[in-house]
Amino acid sequence: WITNKMQYAGLCCACLQRSKSSGAALKHDADADSPSADDSAQPEPQNSSTSIPAKTESDSPQPDPRRLSSAAKTKKFQFKVDVSEETQAPGVVAEVPNSISGATATLLWPPASDSDGDAAANTFVPQPRYFHSAVYIPSHPAVLFIGGSAVDSLIGEIAVLDLNEYQWHEVVPRVFPRAQSTSRGGESVKTMRLDENFQVESRAGHKSVYVNGEVLSLGGVIEKQYCNFFDNFMLGANVWSTYFIGDKNEEVPEARCDHSLSLVPLQDGAHALVLFGGWNLTDCFNDLHTLRIEPDKMKPQGAWRRCLAEKEKTAPCRRRGHSAAVYSDDVSSRIYLFGGLAGFSSFLGDFWEVEIGTNGTAENWSLIEGTGSVPGPRAYHNSCVIGPYVVISGGILPEDKKEDDGIFYVFDCRDQTWTKHCAAGPAAGALQRYGAVMLARQGTPSLLICGGAAQRTEAEQSTAGGLSPELALFNDVVQVDLV
Repeated sequence: WITNKMQYAGLCCACLQRSKSSGAALKHDADADSPSADDSAQPEPQNSSTSIPAKTESDSPQPDPRRLSSAAKTKKFQFKVDVSEETQAPGVVAEVPNSISGATATLLWPPASDSDGDAAANTFVPQPRYFHSAVYIPSHPAVLFIGGSAVDSLIGEIAVLDLNEYQWHEVVPRVFPRAQSTSRGGESVKTMRLDENFQVESRAGHKSVYVNGEVLSLGGVIEKQYCNFFDNFMLGANVWSTYFIGDKNEEVPEARCDHSLSLVPLQDGAHALVLFGGWNLTDCFNDLHTLRIEPDKMKPQGAWRRCLAEKEKTAPCRRRGHSAAVYSDDVSSRIYLFGGLAGFSSFLGDFWEVEIGTNGTAENWSLIEGTGSVPGPRAYHNSCVIGPYVVISGGILPEDKKEDDGIFYVFDCRDQTWTKHCAAGPAAGALQRYGAVMLARQGTPSLLICGGAAQRTEAEQSTAGGLSPELALFNDVVQVDLV
């Protein structure tokens, strides 16, 4: 069941093309096709003595799929980024309700009156996708989609929804492409010279954050390889580059996908990037790593810090597809972690808190029991912080569980209580999607649900075509106004 409902399963093209195979077959394929921890993308070795095999006919130069078509080169979009205006931390809203009693969900795009799903003013419509990343850019304002998965392939397309005009635009950055390697076990991350002819590589299962006018993406599956390097998109300059932090003498996180990546504001104006969990199809992780971003910097500085040994009795178990939401007040910053999958099919419903110290390191894990209407186990669900609330909805649930459209859960960080609500409105079903991205729309008590997937009903499947009639993918943005 888990294989049929999660065609994305291992997040590599080989697994996507064999998505109807059994879970055991997927594990067998992973041993043969997936990079091991030792084969993960690493910095190109210096003075390597590895011999180069003799050339064969199959080694002859092939067209690089990363090269742009001439048509794509003409597409431009200019971000309006003013970092000085971006003083609010993620999740801060203009007016925070003292309590939440419900919500209304409406489509921002496509307009509800557009029966074809394509606004007439748009010349570009993004691919429907799930397991992508998305970030909110407050000073534009806009929502940026990066990569993701279609039913049978990974996506490299970058799309932005301008929230002033409610129009989509394709983004084609100038790229510093990664140098390719002929050796098995991954590509080098050595950066080549800027090349206008290259495009951003297809990817899914990665995570992205927005900070100081730039988007940082980490990990995921890129061109059939699990990764542990950063991709950096400078919005103002429209430049995309790749870099790796660490060397063989440091504790660098293993390559992975389906992890969480949290941006945590610190008391001194700096930020900490916090990586937790994920998997590489064969192994799940529960390690926690942090990186510091100085107040006047756009990229992480220094080395990864590995915090909290995964063997601690109080640490969350190994998992993937969980959520991690950041809540900050005048005293401290905390990450709230919920659910996920342990391995292929063991659903989790535990809820954890970890405090991030002023120096950007993680303190102790605490298991939160909570009171009230606690959400059940799930994975690849929607979650974010808005004001003092952690909101959770949707996701993949155990086979014998089902939730009605519009159901969502709210955790009040102040008194550690859960409440259950049902959103109204024409787009309330978006709250039950999985593989989507939920963001807080800054300055308003509203959430944005970006893309994602949902299971079609039997009636819908009978009229649906394509490779996977039971799966519906979306390219819309739904706004959920909390009341």
